[in-house]
Amino acid sequence: MSELSAGQKKRTAIARIFLRERDLYLLDEPTANLDPKAASEIRDLVLRLSRDRVVLYSSHNLFEAREIGTYVIALKDRRLSLFERIADLRAAKYTVGVRAWAGAEPLAGAPHRGDYAIFELPGPEAVAGLIQRLQTQGVQIREVRELGNPLEDLFA
Repeated sequence: MSELSAGQKKRTAIARIFLRERDLYLLDEPTANLDPKAASEIRDLVLRLSRDRVVLYSSHNLFEAREIGTYVIALKDRRLSLFERIADLRAAKYTVGVRAWAGAEPLAGAPHRGDYAIFELPGPEAVAGLIQRLQTQGVQIREVRELGNPLEDLFA
Protein backbone atom coordinates (compact mmCIF):
# COMPACT_ATOMS: atom_id res chain seq x y z
CA MET A 1 0.00 0.00 0.00
CA SER A 2 2.99 2.31 0.18
CA GLU A 3 2.61 3.16 -3.54
CA LEU A 4 -0.94 4.45 -3.08
CA SER A 5 -1.84 8.13 -2.79
CA ALA A 6 -3.57 9.47 0.33
CA GLY A 7 -6.90 9.41 -1.49
CA GLN A 8 -6.40 5.83 -2.68
CA LYS A 9 -5.47 4.75 0.85
CA LYS A 10 -8.63 6.36 2.26
CA ARG A 11 -10.83 4.77 -0.42
CA THR A 12 -9.29 1.39 0.34
CA ALA A 13 -9.78 1.85 4.09
CA ILE A 14 -13.43 2.86 3.66
CA ALA A 15 -14.13 -0.05 1.32
CA ARG A 16 -12.58 -2.41 3.87
CA ILE A 17 -14.85 -1.03 6.60
CA PHE A 18 -17.94 -1.81 4.53
CA LEU A 19 -16.81 -5.38 3.79
CA ARG A 20 -17.98 -6.43 7.25
CA GLU A 21 -21.67 -6.46 8.08
CA ARG A 22 -22.38 -4.09 10.95
CA ASP A 23 -25.46 -2.40 12.39
CA LEU A 24 -23.69 0.95 12.34
CA TYR A 25 -20.67 2.38 10.56
CA LEU A 26 -18.86 5.40 11.98
CA LEU A 27 -16.79 7.57 9.64
CA ASP A 28 -14.92 10.44 11.28
CA GLU A 29 -14.04 13.17 8.76
CA PRO A 30 -13.22 10.74 5.92
CA THR A 31 -12.44 13.54 3.45
CA ALA A 32 -10.20 15.60 5.75
CA ASN A 33 -6.86 16.59 4.21
CA LEU A 34 -7.76 15.30 0.75
CA ASP A 35 -7.60 17.23 -2.50
CA PRO A 36 -11.01 18.10 -4.04
CA LYS A 37 -10.95 15.22 -6.56
CA ALA A 38 -10.11 12.60 -3.93
CA ALA A 39 -12.69 14.07 -1.52
CA SER A 40 -15.35 13.87 -4.23
CA GLU A 41 -14.44 10.23 -4.91
CA ILE A 42 -14.69 9.44 -1.19
CA ARG A 43 -18.12 11.12 -0.96
CA ASP A 44 -19.34 9.13 -3.97
CA LEU A 45 -18.01 5.91 -2.45
CA VAL A 46 -19.69 6.60 0.90
CA LEU A 47 -22.98 7.42 -0.83
CA ARG A 48 -22.88 4.19 -2.83
CA LEU A 49 -21.90 2.00 0.10
CA SER A 50 -24.34 3.57 2.55
CA ARG A 51 -27.54 3.10 0.53
CA ASP A 52 -28.69 0.13 2.59
CA ARG A 53 -26.64 0.73 5.74
CA VAL A 54 -26.68 3.13 8.67
CA VAL A 55 -23.63 5.40 8.53
CA LEU A 56 -22.79 8.05 11.10
CA TYR A 57 -20.64 10.55 9.20
CA SER A 58 -18.79 13.18 11.19
CA SER A 59 -17.73 16.31 9.32
CA HIS A 60 -16.95 19.97 9.92
CA ASN A 61 -17.62 20.57 6.21
CA LEU A 62 -21.28 21.60 6.25
CA PHE A 63 -21.69 21.61 2.47
CA GLU A 64 -20.39 18.05 2.38
CA ALA A 65 -22.66 17.01 5.25
CA ARG A 66 -25.67 18.39 3.42
CA GLU A 67 -24.80 16.52 0.22
CA ILE A 68 -24.17 13.19 1.92
CA GLY A 69 -26.51 13.15 4.87
CA THR A 70 -30.16 12.39 5.33
CA TYR A 71 -30.29 13.60 8.93
CA VAL A 72 -28.24 16.14 10.83
CA ILE A 73 -27.27 15.59 14.42
CA ALA A 74 -25.79 18.54 16.28
CA LEU A 75 -24.16 18.44 19.67
CA LYS A 76 -23.76 21.44 21.95
CA ASP A 77 -22.00 21.20 25.30
CA ARG A 78 -21.88 17.41 24.87
CA ARG A 79 -25.67 17.22 24.56
CA LEU A 80 -27.88 16.51 21.58
CA SER A 81 -29.17 19.88 20.42
CA LEU A 82 -30.66 18.87 17.06
CA PHE A 83 -31.77 15.74 15.26
CA GLU A 84 -33.64 16.56 12.06
CA ARG A 85 -33.95 15.60 8.40
CA ILE A 86 -31.68 17.76 6.24
CA ALA A 87 -34.47 18.10 3.66
CA ASP A 88 -36.64 19.74 6.31
CA LEU A 89 -33.88 22.24 7.11
CA ARG A 90 -33.58 23.11 3.42
CA ALA A 91 -37.29 23.82 3.22
CA ALA A 92 -37.14 26.25 6.15
CA LYS A 93 -35.00 28.77 4.25
CA TYR A 94 -33.64 28.69 0.72
CA THR A 95 -31.61 31.69 -0.42
CA VAL A 96 -30.65 32.27 -4.03
CA GLY A 97 -28.70 35.00 -5.73
CA VAL A 98 -29.55 36.19 -9.23
CA ARG A 99 -27.18 38.03 -11.57
CA ALA A 100 -28.51 39.54 -14.78
CA TRP A 101 -27.01 40.48 -18.14
CA ALA A 102 -29.61 43.12 -18.93
CA GLY A 103 -33.07 44.28 -17.94
CA ALA A 104 -32.12 44.22 -14.27
CA GLU A 105 -34.52 47.01 -13.21
CA PRO A 106 -36.89 44.51 -11.51
CA LEU A 107 -33.94 43.40 -9.36
CA ALA A 108 -33.29 46.94 -8.07
CA GLY A 109 -35.71 46.59 -5.13
CA ALA A 110 -34.22 43.31 -3.92
CA PRO A 111 -31.49 43.22 -1.30
CA HIS A 112 -28.05 42.71 -2.83
CA ARG A 113 -24.90 40.86 -1.86
CA GLY A 114 -22.20 41.95 -4.29
CA ASP A 115 -23.51 41.41 -7.84
CA TYR A 116 -26.34 39.16 -6.64
CA ALA A 117 -29.94 40.17 -6.02
CA ILE A 118 -30.99 38.06 -3.03
CA PHE A 119 -34.26 36.13 -2.85
CA GLU A 120 -35.53 34.11 0.10
CA LEU A 121 -37.62 31.21 -1.19
CA PRO A 122 -39.59 28.51 0.60
CA GLY A 123 -37.48 25.80 -1.04
CA PRO A 124 -35.58 24.77 -4.18
CA GLU A 125 -38.83 23.96 -5.97
CA ALA A 126 -39.65 27.71 -6.00
CA VAL A 127 -36.61 28.64 -8.13
CA ALA A 128 -38.33 27.85 -11.44
CA GLY A 129 -41.20 30.21 -10.59
CA LEU A 130 -38.77 32.98 -9.65
CA ILE A 131 -36.88 32.59 -12.93
CA GLN A 132 -40.10 32.61 -14.93
CA ARG A 133 -41.36 35.73 -13.13
CA LEU A 134 -38.08 37.60 -13.68
CA GLN A 135 -37.92 36.62 -17.36
CA THR A 136 -41.51 37.79 -17.83
CA GLN A 137 -40.40 41.15 -16.39
CA GLY A 138 -37.61 41.34 -19.01
CA VAL A 139 -34.65 40.28 -16.87
CA GLN A 140 -31.98 38.49 -18.91
CA ILE A 141 -30.67 36.12 -16.27
CA ARG A 142 -26.95 35.46 -16.25
CA GLU A 143 -26.74 33.18 -13.20
CA VAL A 144 -28.88 31.76 -10.41
CA ARG A 145 -27.07 30.13 -7.52
CA GLU A 146 -27.81 28.91 -4.06
CA LEU A 147 -26.29 31.17 -1.43
CA GLY A 148 -25.53 29.92 2.01
CA ASN A 149 -26.24 26.58 3.53
CA PRO A 150 -29.11 25.89 5.92
CA LEU A 151 -26.75 23.87 8.09
CA GLU A 152 -24.56 26.95 8.61
CA ASP A 153 -27.55 28.80 10.05
CA LEU A 154 -27.65 26.26 12.88
CA PHE A 155 -24.25 27.43 14.10
CA ALA A 156 -24.54 31.17 13.41
